[in-house]
Amino acid sequence: MNNGVFVPHIAGTGAHTVTYTYTDDAGCSQEVSKIFRVDSCISGVLDPGSWFEILQNPVQDELQLVLERPVRNGTQVMIYDMSGRLVYSEQLNELGSGSMIVMDLTTLADGLFMVIVGTSSEFQSSKFQKVSYR
Repeated sequence: MNNGVFVPHIAGTGAHTVTYTYTDDAGCSQEVSKIFRVDSCISGVLDPGSWFEILQNPVQDELQLVLERPVRNGTQVMIYDMSGRLVYSEQLNELGSGSMIVMDLTTLADGLFMVIVGTSSEFQSSKFQKVSYR
């Protein structure tokens, strides 16, 4: 990064994780990480594309993700609380782009969580907040 801008020739060849954090006027924030690969044989960056989009944030009783690319068998969905404790894990079957994944969060307390979708070699993570409107 150079003044907040990813510059391929400064980063060098290989895979690089870039994290973007946004906080709105109400103090709600979201963080998204994306892996970019810089190849020495081309001029530019290969963006493998996002894994998913969260449909609503904050969430109440369920987290809904829409896949932005196909996933193969063995792709994992994991949710961690902010202490790093794994609170949800699911192994996905092969799914196409546009498929929706719905996770039941009724047993989780309100709070901030990190959802990760991916494999051992590439992934996307994003924070979400669970709230109860009672």
